[in-house]
Amino acid sequence: MKIFRSRYILFKVSGNPYDHEIIFHVKAILLPHEIKIVFKKLPFVIIRIDHKSWEVFKRLYGPKITITSKKFTITSIITSGTIKKLKEKIKTCSIIIEMGMRKPSQSPENLC
Repeated sequence: MKIFRSRYILFKVSGNPYDHEIIFHVKAILLPHEIKIVFKKLPFVIIRIDHKSWEVFKRLYGPKITITSKKFTITSIITSGTIKKLKEKIKTCSIIIEMGMRKPSQSPENLC
């Protein structure tokens, strides 16, 4: 049994914040034991946190996170146990953003 399991959260960022600003604001809300930006390709950022902090936050506030600052806004899109799934989601979202189209199967809450 793993003592430390990770959760990866895909965020969409509007604005151009520095990495430490993103970490600071996410830490203030999630209160994780460990947090790290593992992938950044604006407007998307993947953050790794411990699963216990995520589960506590999700029970209290629900799975969506929106953080607004003077310089930027970050909104969670999806959470996963692997980076691979989130990178696939980034590819899909990038195509949708570039072409301005949406798949009919996408629900409004899962749009990029």
